[in-house]
Amino acid sequence: MQAREQFGLRKVVATERVIPLKGDVSLTLLGLTKDVYNSLCLDVDVVIHAAAQVNLILPFNALYNTNVLGTRNVLLFSAKSKIKPVHYISTNAVFPSGLRDVKENVDMNQFCNQLESGYSQTKWLAEQQVLAAIEKGLPVAIYRCGNVGGSRLVGGWNPADFNLYMLSGVLKTGFAPDIKWQIELTPVDFVSQVITQLVCNLHESVGKIFHLVNNNTLPCQNLYELFRHLGYNVKTIKYNEWKALILKEGEKDTQLFQLSQLLENLVKEEIYFSSDSTYSQENLTDVLKKMNISYPQVSSELFIWYIESLSSVGILPQAETDRNIVKPYGNLKGKVIVVTGASSGIGEGISRTLARAGARVVLAARRLDRLQAIVDSLRKSGAEATPVQLDVCNAEQVSTCMQEIESRVGPIDVLVNNAGVMFYQFMKKCDLARWQHMVNVNINGTLNCLAAVLGGMVARGSGHIVNITSDGARKPFPGLAVYCGTKYFVHCLSGALRSELASLGVKVTDVQPGDVSSELHNHVSDPEAELQFDWSTKVPILKPSDVGEAVLYALSQPSYCAVNEILLEPEQLPL
Repeated sequence: MQAREQFGLRKVVATERVIPLKGDVSLTLLGLTKDVYNSLCLDVDVVIHAAAQVNLILPFNALYNTNVLGTRNVLLFSAKSKIKPVHYISTNAVFPSGLRDVKENVDMNQFCNQLESGYSQTKWLAEQQVLAAIEKGLPVAIYRCGNVGGSRLVGGWNPADFNLYMLSGVLKTGFAPDIKWQIELTPVDFVSQVITQLVCNLHESVGKIFHLVNNNTLPCQNLYELFRHLGYNVKTIKYNEWKALILKEGEKDTQLFQLSQLLENLVKEEIYFSSDSTYSQENLTDVLKKMNISYPQVSSELFIWYIESLSSVGILPQAETDRNIVKPYGNLKGKVIVVTGASSGIGEGISRTLARAGARVVLAARRLDRLQAIVDSLRKSGAEATPVQLDVCNAEQVSTCMQEIESRVGPIDVLVNNAGVMFYQFMKKCDLARWQHMVNVNINGTLNCLAAVLGGMVARGSGHIVNITSDGARKPFPGLAVYCGTKYFVHCLSGALRSELASLGVKVTDVQPGDVSSELHNHVSDPEAELQFDWSTKVPILKPSDVGEAVLYALSQPSYCAVNEILLEPEQLPL
């Protein structure tokens, strides 16, 4: 609810600062009155020229006015009265198919006679005007976009997009073409984010060309398998059979009719799907590194989100089988979640699960290099994650860190107290240093983090504390006396805390895993005790992702439902 309120607030503010004007870039004075035009020439500071007629079938003459004359008129507007930087939205269609590693500053003249569609030809000519304006000193940045896909923030996609037509064609007919198609797309929210940041950083953008084309593609066969996994009955057939089916079904379905026209007039031959060019992205890679942004991959997680969101509003069909579609995004979309001890093991597993579920996950631990590697891999799949170096035993550092997270990322909705250490040892060894270390991390670390976030949650009337304890909090195990004692402390703390916070809108969940494959088992201080009492190497044990799924389950419940405790055990090691 809080995330929705924040989104609503931003929407209102943005609406108050947007002034709509009816015009036409293909007309003189952009279709405006002379007074309005002259006034805008003085008032406008930056121009983002995204107006274009995108049609892959119409000829050159039908698209010339909007795409070519429109760009000329925008450039004239940008140079009148005062110089206004122009951010021109171009396309990779200015190049023919089948090229490899197309450079951002390549000479385009060598390709002009190879362009077949009217759209490609008009956008090529329009870009020539923009490049000429750069030569004359107009501050311009060019963004050549590939296939722009739906948003990862809201359920929407350009209804006239070829990729969406293809998805609809497969899911509506239940048949998929057996082709060598590497699906290329970039989520529109990422495209918008990059362009917006470069608009605000002219020194990084002016005079440069950026290729917003995704080189991390997804084989269509992988997508077909995903469809089946989600409950759709999809069979693969030969391309010509599939095309004939689309042409037939297009007679009674508008969306399939549009696809049939593209297959007839644009695609024509099956080789079309395997002839995409690839593009160099040196300028883009440089600015993404400075922005600390990773280019999203075309991944299964991304398509799960697309299918779920688009099928829920009728853009794509629902699965016909009884199997439930996986809903990884649940009600965690946009939630700020801090996971401690996130650099490996259970913490990493929880972080990956929650990030794939749409949460804005802050991974906190001491090993920043490990955190960064995990965050990089998550960002490539389109997830939102932030690394933070943190020692939970340092109360002052924890307090400062949590304040910085709330300032940079947003109010903390969920705290997952996961950081912990475990040592197998006989008590007779009297290893006081190890005992104290477990107490400091497992107990004091939990209290430090709790103290840093609980006040804010209570003040907002919402929040969730997830304490990762252990089955050792339910039953003391020999060789783990102190460890079990620390976890029992947190278990008791969770119960009392839950009773105090029940009426204040803050939930508390105690997740109690048994043996999990993690680095905890690598911390050997007493080999004799470990050999006698540790069974984790003798039977199949839990994976970190299993604990992540348990946390996701607890966090995904409706507001009136509280999951107090979850006990997870390896099947062969029951409590």
